[in-house]
Amino acid sequence: MTIEAVPGHRNPWWKAVAVNVYEFFSVIDESRPSLVVRNGRGEERKLFNASTWEEAVERRDQIREELESTGIQAWAARYKVPARFFDDGRTQSGPQPPA
Repeated sequence: MTIEAVPGHRNPWWKAVAVNVYEFFSVIDESRPSLVVRNGRGEERKLFNASTWEEAVERRDQIREELESTGIQAWAARYKVPARFFDDGRTQSGPQPPA
C-alpha cells in the first residue's frame, strides 16, 4: 500500500461552463492536487484534495507518519477506507478452486 500526492487534471474552465454548472465545479475540483491511497492491486481511493502541490506533499508525509504510528486498522477507520480495499484477494486458506 502506498499513499501518494497526485497532480490534478488541467481542463479549460470555459469547457465546463459551456456544458453546465455542475461540471464546472467538478472540473475545478479535479484540477486541484489530491492525496490517494493505492492498494496492492493498484486501485486508488481518493482521501481528499489539497489547495496546492506543496500542501499535498506536506499532508502526504503527515499521513504516512500517522499510518506508521497508529496502525492500519485505526488509520483506515479515521480516513473511512474499508478493510476490503486492503484485501489482496487471497483467503486465509489459500486460493479457492473454480466452482
